[in-house]
Amino acid sequence: MDAQKIEVSGRMIVFLYAPAWVKDEVIRALVEAEYKACYYDEHKSLSKLINLYPGCILFINVDKGPKEPDWFRIITGMKDQLKEKDVRLGLLTDESRKDVVAKWLREVELPAGVISLRTRQDDIRKRLFQTAAREKAIGRRKYARANCRGVGNATLNIKYGSEHYSGTILDISSAGMACKVLKAESVLSVNDHLEDIQLRLNARLVTVSGRIAGTRQESDKVYVILFDDIRANSLEEKIYDYVRETIQRNFDKQMGKS
Repeated sequence: MDAQKIEVSGRMIVFLYAPAWVKDEVIRALVEAEYKACYYDEHKSLSKLINLYPGCILFINVDKGPKEPDWFRIITGMKDQLKEKDVRLGLLTDESRKDVVAKWLREVELPAGVISLRTRQDDIRKRLFQTAAREKAIGRRKYARANCRGVGNATLNIKYGSEHYSGTILDISSAGMACKVLKAESVLSVNDHLEDIQLRLNARLVTVSGRIAGTRQESDKVYVILFDDIRANSLEEKIYDYVRETIQRNFDKQMGKS
């Protein structure tokens, strides 16, 4: 993967056959720390995953799915593809036999290391975050953004003056969003402050305020809105939950999972 693109966009963090608590607690915490993270539970599409997400950090739980010798055969057979696509591979395992772990470390490049699932969950979480930081998974964009187009329901209603304007959200993060607002081109301008923005994020209703930071032209005008402080009244939690959910839905859609 192009190093400059990674520097800007960061790396997706993907867990293959993650334990339930990693899917829930760790991925939630990673997204709240502005990492893009998701999970997948099917190894037969591993080559497709690598091609779709070059540069990703990929943690494989080799205790699930195929047996460990089969995993070893699969991964060693993909070494060239992993290197070409700059995938930062790591293993999760309960395996305690030193000879088995040494075999993996000797034969397979593992930039994200081997993490023992026998250790405390807090220690595993710490290792995962250290790896994400070391591999610069956030990138220069700083915020985990969810592309809302074609997945779920993301709409807005803006009250400006005495009028209400509806629209659709194109992408969103904890910092702000890009959106289209119907019949507002002659009304809304860059630097306008919007006190009452109601967001519908699937089943979540969130009211925020923010400033129009810029616009761009697609088929319609797109407004870029930066939120005011959302760290109150569960607003931050609701937006992060939607971002996490939408990152996962986009991943599943690309992988062909219904």
